[in-house]
Amino acid sequence: MTREALVMVLLCCCSGPPGAAFVDHGPDASIGVVWEDEGVAAYVCGATDDTRPTWTRWFTTTDVADDAVEIELEGWTLDVARDGDRLSVDLVGPEDEAASFEPTEVDEGGLFEHDGACRDGVIAGHGASTGAFCVDPDTLLHVEPVGTIQLSVDTIEVRPVAADGTLGEAVAFERVGR
Repeated sequence: MTREALVMVLLCCCSGPPGAAFVDHGPDASIGVVWEDEGVAAYVCGATDDTRPTWTRWFTTTDVADDAVEIELEGWTLDVARDGDRLSVDLVGPEDEAASFEPTEVDEGGLFEHDGACRDGVIAGHGASTGAFCVDPDTLLHVEPVGTIQLSVDTIEVRPVAADGTLGEAVAFERVGR
């Protein structure tokens, strides 16, 4: 199943109890994970000019076994283990890039995606938000929220920030799952 198809399944919120969203903000990257019966969608967003171009990507799977998943994509591996309202996540890249995360469940906030052509996403929760917007497949821009993000809504607006600090036009991002 493609990322777009899984995200659509999670957006539709099929029957059953709602899923859970987990967030962690680290020094090199942030991660947002939506865990539902139908599958898992995770978004890693590089937090620095060095990690944003290479680490930023979506990981999705419909193969959810018990409370653990392993997702491989383009030489990257994301291992996720769930223990109630906490996750343990290890990210390993093709050139020995590595990061560990301990995302915790968020009641408000979560993971948001834009209907763009590549690695767009926003992670919001625990008092912070981060994300990326693709100008093209090789150019990722950091995003800033438009005003205060109301984390209980299904759509948020952000503005891409160019290298010179210029803010772009507002772009709407839709909640994934829940």
